[in-house]
Amino acid sequence: AKSGWDEVAFGDRELDNIWVPDVQLMNLADEETRLHSAFWLYSDGTVWWARKAIFQLTCSMDFTKMPYDVQLCPMILVGWRDVVYDI
Repeated sequence: AKSGWDEVAFGDRELDNIWVPDVQLMNLADEETRLHSAFWLYSDGTVWWARKAIFQLTCSMDFTKMPYDVQLCPMILVGWRDVVYDI
């Protein structure tokens, strides 16, 4: 049976009323600048949460092979409050 709706979108104000995972960046150099966040609720019960932000990260760099070097700066995500099956 079709419920009559496929998705509903919500913005920043409603996020205070739902659970969101406590995911942090370990190699964050400065405070994150959050531009926007929102979530979508689908008729099958799925909730999709997204946020748009600017991050400054710390990374180790090796310039010994410059100008032929390749630098990688991973985003190291950790959860402090939640276990993996909650996320």
